[in-house]
Amino acid sequence: MSLVAGSVLMFLISVRWNFSKFTWFWVTIVIAVAVDVALIVFVPWPSGKGIHGPVLAPVGVVIGGLDYLAVKIAMKLKGQHEPDELFNNSATTPP
Repeated sequence: MSLVAGSVLMFLISVRWNFSKFTWFWVTIVIAVAVDVALIVFVPWPSGKGIHGPVLAPVGVVIGGLDYLAVKIAMKLKGQHEPDELFNNSATTPP
């Protein structure tokens, strides 16, 4: 389970890397890691042969969604927007 949560969180960080220079981003990531660790430690996961990737994939999607939501909420609270270069198509078209 920790591999799934870690992978999802690393994907989120790579997708939102343009906000890595902001302190609020890293504070949000630390809080997300704390929530993920609490989920892994305190939820009674069944042991044995019944837990594989296809079983954990929906859990990873939910964890990723919650982590993404946390970053989006922090963005709104801090008044940050998506960088303009993500939506500016003039950089790819000749003048």
